[in-house]
Amino acid sequence: MMRLSVAMSQMPQHKTKPSTPQFGIRPTKQVWDKDTNEWTKLDPPARVADVSVFCLHTPPMATNANVCDSEFWEFWIVPTQTLNDRMGLREKIGLRELRDLVPLGPVKLSEIRTEVDRHLDPA
Repeated sequence: MMRLSVAMSQMPQHKTKPSTPQFGIRPTKQVWDKDTNEWTKLDPPARVADVSVFCLHTPPMATNANVCDSEFWEFWIVPTQTLNDRMGLREKIGLRELRDLVPLGPVKLSEIRTEVDRHLDPA
């Protein structure tokens, strides 16, 4: 069974309030078991997904772009092992770090499954 972590962020929408997109990557302290319907504490905390999908909404500044339009989204696929090896216990990751972790860049919505599968089975 594949386990995905999905995080979303957006590009800044205000010229007067510059910001950098960031995504939460904090290791979790507990997990839910669907078979037993119980929570289990993790000590130490860990990232439990196999792969993370980082979704970045990228419309031009101050537009009314439809969030459902996939043209305005970038999808960055990162194996959890890569996050663990390169980011350690950090709780957030920015766009610059994502670009370093994924040198080929983001994928389109239609390419997410292929890219996730590639990371799960790197034959």
